[in-house]
Amino acid sequence: MPRIHPPLAPLTHSPLAVLALCSVLWTAACGGPSDGAPSPERLMSSKAALLDFQVELPDKDFLSAPALGSHHVSHEGADTTDCGPVSTHPCKTLRYAMGKLPAGYILYVHGSPTPYEGTFNYVDLTGTATTPRRVIGVDSYQHKARIIPYGGKRPFSFGNASYWILKNLIVDCQDQDYAGIYISYSDHIAVQDSIIERCQKAGVSVLQGSHVTIEGNTLSKNLGTDTVTRSDGRVEVVRADGNGVTISRASHHIHVLKNYSFDNSGDSVQCQGSEQEDPLPGGGPNVALNPRHITIEGNDFHDNMENAVDIKSCNDVLITGANRFYNLYAAEEWHDNTPICGGAAVIVHYGATRVRIEDATIFDSGIGIELGRFDLPGASDIVIRRNQIHNMNQNQVVTWPRQQKKFNCGDGITVYRAANVEIYHNTLHKLPHSGIQVHPSSNGAGWEDARDIRIWNNIVSEVDGLAYFDPADTEAPFTRTTRTGGTLFFQPAFVAGVFQSENNLFYHSTGAKFRLDGTAGLTFAQWKAQTSFDHAGTGPTASAEGNPSFRNGLAGDLRLKPGSAGIDTALPDTTNVSRRCGSLSQPDRGAVESDCATSATPSPLWGIQRGTPVTDRLFAVTTNSVGDIFYAGESDGDFGFTNSGGWDAVVGRYSVTGGQGWTRQMGTSSSESANGITVDALDNVFIAGSAGGNIGAPPAGGGDAYVVKYDKNGNRIWKSQLGTTASESFASITSDGTDLYAAGSTRVTQPTYGPPDYYLARLHADGTVAWTRQTGGSGWDELTGIAYSAVHQSIFVVGHGNGGSSGGGISEIYLARYALDGTLVWEARWNKPSPTYLNVAAKSVAVDGAGNVYVGGWTTPFSESYRPLLLKFDGASGTLQWTREWHEQGFTNATIWSVAVAPDGHIYASGSAGNWMSLWKFDSAGIRVWQPHVGEPGGPYTTGMGVAVDVHGDPVMVGSTFGDIFMPSQGGPDDAWIVKYPGD
Repeated sequence: MPRIHPPLAPLTHSPLAVLALCSVLWTAACGGPSDGAPSPERLMSSKAALLDFQVELPDKDFLSAPALGSHHVSHEGADTTDCGPVSTHPCKTLRYAMGKLPAGYILYVHGSPTPYEGTFNYVDLTGTATTPRRVIGVDSYQHKARIIPYGGKRPFSFGNASYWILKNLIVDCQDQDYAGIYISYSDHIAVQDSIIERCQKAGVSVLQGSHVTIEGNTLSKNLGTDTVTRSDGRVEVVRADGNGVTISRASHHIHVLKNYSFDNSGDSVQCQGSEQEDPLPGGGPNVALNPRHITIEGNDFHDNMENAVDIKSCNDVLITGANRFYNLYAAEEWHDNTPICGGAAVIVHYGATRVRIEDATIFDSGIGIELGRFDLPGASDIVIRRNQIHNMNQNQVVTWPRQQKKFNCGDGITVYRAANVEIYHNTLHKLPHSGIQVHPSSNGAGWEDARDIRIWNNIVSEVDGLAYFDPADTEAPFTRTTRTGGTLFFQPAFVAGVFQSENNLFYHSTGAKFRLDGTAGLTFAQWKAQTSFDHAGTGPTASAEGNPSFRNGLAGDLRLKPGSAGIDTALPDTTNVSRRCGSLSQPDRGAVESDCATSATPSPLWGIQRGTPVTDRLFAVTTNSVGDIFYAGESDGDFGFTNSGGWDAVVGRYSVTGGQGWTRQMGTSSSESANGITVDALDNVFIAGSAGGNIGAPPAGGGDAYVVKYDKNGNRIWKSQLGTTASESFASITSDGTDLYAAGSTRVTQPTYGPPDYYLARLHADGTVAWTRQTGGSGWDELTGIAYSAVHQSIFVVGHGNGGSSGGGISEIYLARYALDGTLVWEARWNKPSPTYLNVAAKSVAVDGAGNVYVGGWTTPFSESYRPLLLKFDGASGTLQWTREWHEQGFTNATIWSVAVAPDGHIYASGSAGNWMSLWKFDSAGIRVWQPHVGEPGGPYTTGMGVAVDVHGDPVMVGSTFGDIFMPSQGGPDDAWIVKYPGD
């Protein structure tokens, strides 16, 4: 698997490294009073005096230790005493090869169509920080090293082992009742860049393990089952927890980093402690068995039947670093021992203590963050800060395997049984039921349920207060209960100690509504009149109603626009040293600080280099509704599958955090290329390009244009091949949400038209051709880009040539607007500035939310080789608004290959400057904001091709390189790469 580089945030990997991020807790662990002697000033001191707690990272020094040598295992080998050290005499079985692997050595597991059987007994070999053992899969053509269970045992079991690294493997439990990788009483274990799937217990299970790193893996389809015997004697199969990662019994110093986990019957990460163990003789929980120092960072978790993260009785837990949690189901939730709705992305309950949840993006689930339930003793010392929770739902979902029908709640943050809770600097937007709900259990005395809760500096927007659905009413039309919600929904009688809400911003387009105990529908004025909440502060820092003016709240872009009521109105938070930017004395309310500087050149969030021993290039990139990344290009190697001959088209997916998803390679004995890519409203994926062979029909001429549809999981749905007796090619494709529009060129001869000509086609969602258009002059004309505008209900195509009005050489850029029925609305041309120019070229077009059109390309004056060119046109009329053509300082060559527009109106242009990849950022006036370079000065050539901007405003870029930019070259003339930058 490709390496992801660099980390999402700088982390110290020394032994017992500390993430010293600011918190707000006054506990014995932080040097404050013990739990048995609560301070009367707890949670009431100034925010400047609030203290930190620390979460320690595992020791990772052993991960960078140099290897002392290598062994090999292959199905062509033999298990002999001398097997392994040379690749021509490998061992045959994995268990034998691992058992004889010397400390400090790498065991290369060579990919094969036949899987390897895993370990039988526990692996108990130990190493040191300088001599770890590594087991690394080596891809062979399209085959990876796949490990399956052996003899009724797990694929990998470590017991009393230390210093092992597993990497680039597929661990497949084959839907058996195992954990894929079981780490028991072992330390200094790393699982990296692997696929772990179909394990009924868990992908990775850590029991009394320590200093464990789980990084860059895909953990999916871990579907647990159990059986129950009904009163009538029937045995029924029911769902059981199948987790991505399970952490249990006194495990400590665990780092779950940048993994991609989905389609599990349980959680992506579950941390369980004393609630699973026998109580002490006196009846209390054995808290010594609680896991501790757990860090969950920068992951992408979704589509589980329970939660993204479930923290039970675990201590010192940090959930940080731009985690994304979404599309979590309503499996089974209870309140007052009564089933209700569910779907929590993160739940913290039982005896969890010292837990910080920060900087996460949570959406399309039932509940964002849930604290406590009816579980005793209840969570304590919890910080929830800087999280973006938006677009939650009350959908009905059908659970597996019993087809039970459950409802999501539609809540942002819910507090049931919890103590010492700080909820601050969060943004909650578009929630059906409640924004922040403090609704303790009524099973016992109030002080047992909730205690000391403070809520401040949050934005809570567009909460509808809709009642929960009746869980017993599973067939439409559904009945709602009487439990309506509100922007805030509090039951203060069940909260002991301090209960404060202050310095928050509330908004609803029809007026924010609140619920106090059984009274719903209170206006903000009524809320303040009937409660002690939201009275503190004066002027801009007091709680208020006002429009936060998000850049694009519907799409989840919760950054604040100028004029927002949230800007510079938060209570000062001088201890919040982990803020990326902005004023500590005048911060914004909510999770996203508007003062973050955008003029500095950012570092990549991550970068990936991937290739074969031959040539691999990526030309185009797009993103879907949740920020997943899809690329298109070509390879004459085995780019995930065996090459069919010549060039093959390639397409694939990466997660928002850089986790590798599916790859598809399409080709014939001739050559094919994927030049453009787009997604529709349902996140289906479409590629367009040129085909020399039969990919859907025999080629009609020298080459055909084509469009291929895949669903979001990579399943091919249809292929459409368009051709004549001449040759056709598509260079770019776009979608109006349903239908497809592709632009390119054709060489077919028609009256007054000479090859090649501009060529444009519309295809319906089923792949049938609605219409085609051909135009051009007497010379060379080709379309290179296409974009759809919802504002104008039009498509815009761009290209270049020497036809049309000017003629002679590549002398003009061509831009045209077409109605969706194929009617030409207008044409515009931009001619080369003077006769001294050799040519001009347009390579891409993009449209902003207001319908303005941006064209990127280059010019070639005599004085130098290439200059970047960026043009802005009025989309309604085709009138040129401004031109930006410049000499890139320090480079004789600089080109733009692609342009894209962010939700906030900034324009990104990808290309190259000299031997560097370049990504330029401009504002809507054409002023350059920044331009990072990646590459090797004076060295191998690196160029940026396609660029896209995801729903969060972050640009993603693809291209090719001759060099080592994100990892060592794979040996071919070109490697493909993908890089992602922060938009701010």
